[in-house]
Amino acid sequence: MDLSAKRRLPPQVGEKFSNRKDIWKLFGGQYQQGVMKFPGEDFVNVFFKEDGPYPDEIDSETGVVEYRGKGLKGEQTLTAGNRLLENARLSKSPVRFWYRPVGGAWEFKSWATVFDRENIEEEDVQGNLAMRYLWFLVPVVSEHKELWPIEVLESPVNQISPTEISLIKNPRNLLADYARIARDLENNPTSLNFNPKPRSPQPKRRKRAKDIVIARAQGSCENDNCSGMPPDVKKDGTPIFQVDHIIQLSDGGPDQPDNMIALCPNCHAAKTLGGNRSEMTARLKTIALTRHSALTS
Repeated sequence: MDLSAKRRLPPQVGEKFSNRKDIWKLFGGQYQQGVMKFPGEDFVNVFFKEDGPYPDEIDSETGVVEYRGKGLKGEQTLTAGNRLLENARLSKSPVRFWYRPVGGAWEFKSWATVFDRENIEEEDVQGNLAMRYLWFLVPVVSEHKELWPIEVLESPVNQISPTEISLIKNPRNLLADYARIARDLENNPTSLNFNPKPRSPQPKRRKRAKDIVIARAQGSCENDNCSGMPPDVKKDGTPIFQVDHIIQLSDGGPDQPDNMIALCPNCHAAKTLGGNRSEMTARLKTIALTRHSALTS
């Protein structure tokens, strides 16, 4: 029996399901792959599990999803789910973005477009350096393109080699290359924003800026008055940092490394919500400028 026949309507944004099997029972397909299509549909579904095996992230300021390609061991290839994502990128087709927080339910979080891709080198689950695909999914309000921001609709579709690595995600290499990357970022500033929140239409650029700020931190919170970092690390073994703009983009702050700081969650909360956040922001600005200047002079 085709269990998907029980449900005629497609999933709706905001709809939740207790597990992947419930989604499979209603819509068909399978319940293990992270990227797949429901039978009889053209839409790609992308599943993001907060406690999954990939070090994926959602940018807290922009909402852009940094999503690893499928394949936990060895070099990744543009096949299966990765091919579906690449085809969606090339055609600017809408995809469904599904999200499950730790201990929570699966939710059809939003529609998205596969805005860009970067080939990176990082450790696989066996600890070996290998090429991985990093996809950038930008949330959109609907599957109907006429409702998308003009910046998304008119953005060029980049031609990307399937094998050429554009970023070695290794803190030592990034730190050694800090000055060149920072100079490249300064020469190619962000000039467009998405709505309703300021969102860079260049997520690869923003990712590069975040990575060199994390490398600049060298494993420690950049707040000189930090009272203690979390003892745990992220899935990829890196410290639990939140890279924040010192002067927010919405307040006219530049999207540059000298206006960005790597903070542990405690210090990030203090900068955002603390009673002394104005004084803390001024001090963090000085710290970021000093560290940035030391690496670029």
